[in-house]
Amino acid sequence: MILVFQVPLSFNSPDENANASFTESFINKTSLRIDEPLNLDYYGLFGPRSVVAVQESLVPGSFIGLPVIFGTVGKVLGMQFVLVLTPILMILAAYAFKDLILRIFSSRSVARISFFLLLFHPAIWYYSARTMMHNVGFVALLILAFWIYIARPLSWKDKIPLTSRRALESLCAGFLLALAIAFRSSEVIWVAALCIGLILTYWKHVRASITFVIIGGLIPLLGLLFLHNGLYGSPLATGYAPAITYESSIVADVISADEIVEDEGLSSSIIFPFGIDVKDTLKHVWYYALYLYPWLSIGAFLGLIGLFITKRLKEKPIAVYSVTTILLGIYLFLLYGSWRFTDNPDPNIVTIGTSYVRYWIPVFILLTPFLAHLIVQLSCSIKRKMFRGFIRIFSLFCLISLSIFPVFFANDGLAHLRQNIFLFAEQRDTILAVTEDDSTIIVDRADKFLWPDRRVVHPLREDATYAAMPDLVQDASLYYFGITFPETDLDYLNSRKLGEMNLQIAPILTIGQETLYRISEL
Repeated sequence: MILVFQVPLSFNSPDENANASFTESFINKTSLRIDEPLNLDYYGLFGPRSVVAVQESLVPGSFIGLPVIFGTVGKVLGMQFVLVLTPILMILAAYAFKDLILRIFSSRSVARISFFLLLFHPAIWYYSARTMMHNVGFVALLILAFWIYIARPLSWKDKIPLTSRRALESLCAGFLLALAIAFRSSEVIWVAALCIGLILTYWKHVRASITFVIIGGLIPLLGLLFLHNGLYGSPLATGYAPAITYESSIVADVISADEIVEDEGLSSSIIFPFGIDVKDTLKHVWYYALYLYPWLSIGAFLGLIGLFITKRLKEKPIAVYSVTTILLGIYLFLLYGSWRFTDNPDPNIVTIGTSYVRYWIPVFILLTPFLAHLIVQLSCSIKRKMFRGFIRIFSLFCLISLSIFPVFFANDGLAHLRQNIFLFAEQRDTILAVTEDDSTIIVDRADKFLWPDRRVVHPLREDATYAAMPDLVQDASLYYFGITFPETDLDYLNSRKLGEMNLQIAPILTIGQETLYRISEL
């Protein structure tokens, strides 16, 4: 993972930057609102990606569980500790997962190997290092919730009556389950379906304690609904906002909390909000679930076949686990595989940093015991027991070694991200030094490291941005930071696009391939 204490406090994506900024806001002010009073006059024009404008404030455009939960921890332990919470949660979840697999497969070897395969799966390893992303924290809390409910870790507390222990464990399980949903509320459909399916399957075992699970989950869920109501004007509203631009302000009112609604495309279908496209799904599964780490995916598939051959699928816990993995895999592959993401400026590049990888982390985790079982099966075929342990350790060593390249050295790998973070920090510090505190900077992608230190508008090449410029230069110093313009483009802007508005643009300083420009009146 990236050693967060050895890199500047900067991030590689707008989601991470927004989560970190709102976490700091919660630590310092117990609030998820960052003031932006000029948005009242400019109809929500100011703000970076992953953030939405509500009246005079900027609020999260994504899930609020991470900044609230991490912010609460940060109030006690500080922001530096918050930056390592995600990997800590994943390590704890890996131990819990190990115990769950031991109970399901009745094999210490399968459980131990699953533990290492989970921690060093490229997707989990990589996104555990992206510490301000939601996905790993969501899955870790989900695993811990199931572990507490199934493993009953308070069983050693003999002084506590059995019924009280069961009730307390169930309350904790429900609480953690609700926290997981708060991390990624969009996953509530399949999480609910999974819980209902397991309840129906094991009804005789869970019926006495399920009420306590529900009670434990109500506390954070009611808090989540309360926060949503305060931020967005409705308990069920989210950070997806209608597009009200400065250009259309003649007929539009200032965006208010009452007007925040979910995007039409997201609300058109609850189960498959992005539709179903089998062709796109197969292509994306091929690239992001197989091509990036075939040694793991193919091995897991062979391990599942091995369970069938050895007739272990007749064991109810393994059968339930296998069916759950297959059904959830099909659903998540169809759900997110049908969507076309544009995370990378070059859409033709297949990288571990593309969103499909992090959205499919639950499937990758569930697949690990099948590969672990395959390794154990193959090692058990060796007659001499003294060599079996060596084969298992050597297999793990090879699999982990193969994971190093996509995690660290491939396009979008952690080594590349580390370079980006230092570059962004250098650009940010240089720009902050030459711009005024109350200035406005128009950006294309630099919002992820300039905000919240500077007020930002994005992107440059949008009619609403150009329409606002004559007023923006009156309120504060106005800049643009982005790819250096060729002379022909600069001449066009000064003679036509901006010149016709009695404005001009001039370079101030160049940092690498990008330049900071000042926009002012002629």
